[in-house]
Amino acid sequence: MANFLYANAHSLFDYTNGGCKSIKLILEKLATMGHHVYSVTSSVSNGDEGFKHSINLFNLEQISNDKADNRIIRIVKNGVSHSLVKTYSKDRLLLNSREQEYIFREVQSIVSKKNIDIFIGWGNLLLEESIMKLVKHNNILLCAYLVNPSYKGKNTYLLEESDIVISDSKATIKLYKDEVKVPIIIIPKLIDPIVVDYSSLKFSNSRFTCLFVNPLIKKGLEAFIKIASCIEKKNLPIDFICINSNNSLFNELNKLCIPLDSLPKNIIFKDSVYDVDLLFKGVHLLLLPSLWHESGSRLIYEAYARGIPVMAFNTGGTPELIGKFHENVFESPKVYFDQNNILRIYNWDPNDFCKRISYIYKNYNQYSCDIKIYYDGLDLHDNQVKALNYLISKLDDFQ
Repeated sequence: MANFLYANAHSLFDYTNGGCKSIKLILEKLATMGHHVYSVTSSVSNGDEGFKHSINLFNLEQISNDKADNRIIRIVKNGVSHSLVKTYSKDRLLLNSREQEYIFREVQSIVSKKNIDIFIGWGNLLLEESIMKLVKHNNILLCAYLVNPSYKGKNTYLLEESDIVISDSKATIKLYKDEVKVPIIIIPKLIDPIVVDYSSLKFSNSRFTCLFVNPLIKKGLEAFIKIASCIEKKNLPIDFICINSNNSLFNELNKLCIPLDSLPKNIIFKDSVYDVDLLFKGVHLLLLPSLWHESGSRLIYEAYARGIPVMAFNTGGTPELIGKFHENVFESPKVYFDQNNILRIYNWDPNDFCKRISYIYKNYNQYSCDIKIYYDGLDLHDNQVKALNYLISKLDDFQ
C-alpha cells in the first residue's frame, strides 16, 4: 500500500468548488483501496458559503476534542486524515504569515513521520511552491493535478518539476501537450453516492426544469439569459433554476450591465446546497453553456447518474464526458472583450439550442432512460481503480 499526501491552501470542504470536490473524492477512493491518505488544507474557499461550511466543521470538531489546537484540527473523514487550518479570511491572497506557516509546518511534520510516497498538488503561489520543493527534497513523487487552463503558457514550478500529471480529460492533455513532458494519467470523474432512487421518477405534465450552476460570465451567464429569454418568448412550460454559487450573480450581472429586474421571468434563483441529491431534485435538464475550457465537469456524471440529460457548448473536455449524445453539444458562440475588458458573446442566436431543449422536454422519459443506461455502462468504478493503480505503479519507475 502507498502513502499519499495532498496539500493546498484551498479547503477540500468547499462544496462550491468543483475541483476541490473532485480531489476530495479521489483521495477518498484511494482510502477505500487501502492506501494511507493525508490532506493538509485551510478554510480558504471560493465564496462565503464554502468558507462558512469549513469554519463550522472546524468549530464542531474543536468542541468535540478538548485537546484541539485553536488554529488547526486533525480529523479522519471517509478514510482520509485531514489537517484543517482555520483562517481569518476566505480569500487565498489574504492568508497571513502565521496561517501559511501552520500549513507548511503540518506538511513538514507529515512528510517526516509518515513515509509519504506520492504527493498530489496544484497551485503556483509561494506557499504551494515551497511545499512542492520540500516534497522534491524528500524524494517523493510529485503529482500535479491539472484540470484547468490557468497554467497554460506559464513557467510554473508545478509543470516544470512534476514527475507525473493527473487530469480528467483528453482535451486538457491536448491543451498542455507542448508543456508537459511527463506521463499524464486520465482519472475518470468520481461522484458522491446517490441516496435518492431516481429510477421511479418520471416527467409528467408538470413544468419542465433546467438547471444552471455558478452564474459566472466565463461559465456562460450571458448565454443562459439568452436561452431563458428565447424559451419565454415561445411560451413553453419550462423553468430555469440558477444556483447562485458564491453569491456571484449580482456582480456578474453588473459587469454585463444587465439589471436584475430585466431578466426573464422563468428564471428562479437559489442558493448553493451541500447535498447533491437536493441540487438535482426536480431537475430535468442540466445546462453547461461554458465559454472557457471546462476540463471535465463532474456535474455531467452527477446528472447522468440520475438520468438527467446535459446540454452544453463544445468547450474543453465537455464533449468527452457527454459522450455519445452528440446532439446535445453545440458550437460555442464567438466571443470578444468589450471596452471594460468583459467577456461578451458576439451575435449569438440561441434558437437551435432552444429547439433542442423543446425536443428533450417532449421526449423526456425515453431520453432519460437512455441516459441512465449509457451511464451505467461506463464502468467508471473499474476505470477509476485502474487509473489510480497505474499511478501507483509509477512509483517503481520513479524509485
